[in-house]
Amino acid sequence: MERKELERIVVPRKVALGAQLYVNKYDSPERVRYWIRKIKEARLSVVRVFIFWDIINPSKDEWYFDPFDALFDECQKQGLSVCATLWAACPPGWMGITQYFQIFGDLDDPEYWSTALAMVKRVVERYHNHPALECWINYKEAQRPIGDNPNSQKVFKKYLKEYYGSTEEFNKFHYNHIKDFEEYGRKPSYAVQETRAYADTLDWYRFSVWNMSEKLRDITDAIRSIDKVHPVHINPSEVARNYLWRGSSPWEYARTVDFMGVSEHPFYGGERFDLDRKLQSGSYTVDITRSTTLAPNGLFWVTESTGGPNLTSNAHFQWSISADRMRHQIWDHLGSGATKCLYWKFNQRNSGHEGAEETLHGLDDKPTPRLEALSEAADIIRANQELFDSTSAVQPDVWILHSETSWAFNQFEQKSFGDDKNNPRNMEFVCDAMAGAYEMLDDLGLHVNFIDEKRLLEGKLPPDAVLLSPALFSFRDGLLQALDKFVTGGGTLIADHLFAWRDKNGFIFNENKAITDKIFGVTLHDSDPKEDGFYFEGGGLKTEGWFFRLLFQDDYKQSGAEVVARWEEDGEPAVFRHKYGKGTAIRIGTAFFNRYFTKPNKGALVFLKILLPKKVFDGIKLLNPDTQLRLRELTNGKQSILIILNTDPEKEVFAVLKTDEDGTMKPLAGGKEFIFQAGVPIAVQMKKAEVKQFVFTKKQGGE
Repeated sequence: MERKELERIVVPRKVALGAQLYVNKYDSPERVRYWIRKIKEARLSVVRVFIFWDIINPSKDEWYFDPFDALFDECQKQGLSVCATLWAACPPGWMGITQYFQIFGDLDDPEYWSTALAMVKRVVERYHNHPALECWINYKEAQRPIGDNPNSQKVFKKYLKEYYGSTEEFNKFHYNHIKDFEEYGRKPSYAVQETRAYADTLDWYRFSVWNMSEKLRDITDAIRSIDKVHPVHINPSEVARNYLWRGSSPWEYARTVDFMGVSEHPFYGGERFDLDRKLQSGSYTVDITRSTTLAPNGLFWVTESTGGPNLTSNAHFQWSISADRMRHQIWDHLGSGATKCLYWKFNQRNSGHEGAEETLHGLDDKPTPRLEALSEAADIIRANQELFDSTSAVQPDVWILHSETSWAFNQFEQKSFGDDKNNPRNMEFVCDAMAGAYEMLDDLGLHVNFIDEKRLLEGKLPPDAVLLSPALFSFRDGLLQALDKFVTGGGTLIADHLFAWRDKNGFIFNENKAITDKIFGVTLHDSDPKEDGFYFEGGGLKTEGWFFRLLFQDDYKQSGAEVVARWEEDGEPAVFRHKYGKGTAIRIGTAFFNRYFTKPNKGALVFLKILLPKKVFDGIKLLNPDTQLRLRELTNGKQSILIILNTDPEKEVFAVLKTDEDGTMKPLAGGKEFIFQAGVPIAVQMKKAEVKQFVFTKKQGGE
């Protein structure tokens, strides 16, 4: 079923900032050249552009590239590079297929798709040798709900045959048996939510992801058939949300391109986060993307992020982008290790959704304070180019397991409960738990990476890693055994909720439960649903549980598992720590990470800190981190770029840092030098809403 692994084009890190130039329909070549000159005046380096099929192919036999030719030529003249987005998914108006130029055509229609790929090749043939071209994007914010029509049904049957291999295997999991895959017809379920057929829904989710990934690879292969020099990347949006039903999987998308990018917009990608955590929601999205890229050198971009206000579009106008927020956003993106950060958008979209919104350039044709903040950051990068190019994101302190298997069940099983995060049974509670785990680690000042089930099975997790499993109750085949091996080999696993309750098809097997009980050194007996306001006590702390508490047998006394905390109401064990092989497994018997996402509290944060191995707090760390005081670090082993962000608009603070090694810390923009002694804290004064950038240089032996 899987294609041959993509042979990736590797390009060196070259850190730069840029913006989207939105070419409106009927924009003249002269107007496009004017905007390119304005981008150059803003001291930016990269121009992203949508090469709309509707513009370049206005009628069946007519091709019109003039504004895009002008864009490429003027970028070359001004010394700018171009990131070109291809538009195969959305047909031009003359085809009469859709009602708007951003609506998807039927990608499973062979005639349409072959025409779309021919268009892609025409564009690539035209520009692949142009000196200004830097890279391609094969699909803007890839995701689509697949229509249930004859074309998709034909492809679906092919997928089922390849996935199951035989009708006998298919029939093991399906209520309606078949003798041949051609006779299978997907039927909507009219049963109540609790009794719907799992297999049919899971098949469609898996198919949606596979289908979208196949289309992305088709486009990449079409590009590669002509251009073997310039890399291809993709920028999915809302990667932290559960959109499997729309075919969205950044982990699978990464297998179709040379490197990953992302669209990061706090007001719709992070609408489940509290308003004072909007910047953190962006960090979360970007750190997920960094974790997914398969580029050998870890290359990834923030391909699109908010450049201006949103008055009529999107979810949260309250978190619109001011100059200070723009500055925070830029430096947080750079601090994540992104090589290029591009902002949406430089000029005005003159009609439709987002018209005249989210722009860097003012409606009066003058730079906004947001654009000035971007230009300032570009100047700092340029003045320290060699340092930025040589550094990348620091190694993670803690990893978070990302399970699309659990996401899939959560999406359809809890659909009838809605998506209110304050309902512990909402249809995105697994996403919320993962976000809660990230918030906790980030609030502790730790660096975080994510790993999915497939890459864990491929052995991509370091053997001595610390891994969190937030509300993950269903895993693909072999994952439990891999986690058993990980812990016995020296890893640390911290899990809450109904860990590994089911397999990938929704079945509950005693064999799986036995492995889980062995890992944690205690047998799960039952669950006890609870109203809010119940607590466990341990480590001198009183910590709130949520939704339920798990009840265990007392066999932990034989395994040697330690009771770390007990329920306040009756003294029964709530949290266990089990020394297992060379590693440690910790089980928290409630919806711990979900509770923090809905109701952050210091007690839970301190309790997690107690559970974490002390080694995760080694290195350069902020000793007083919180939601609005954060540290990002880039390193090359000898030097580190330290980015301190105080996002509080009302309060001046001191950022207290410590390092394990002697060294010096100098501001990138000039100013007071700090001398570090290993283990001795240093206080850096931070004004309201201020960002500071430093270079830390380790003291060499004998100095």
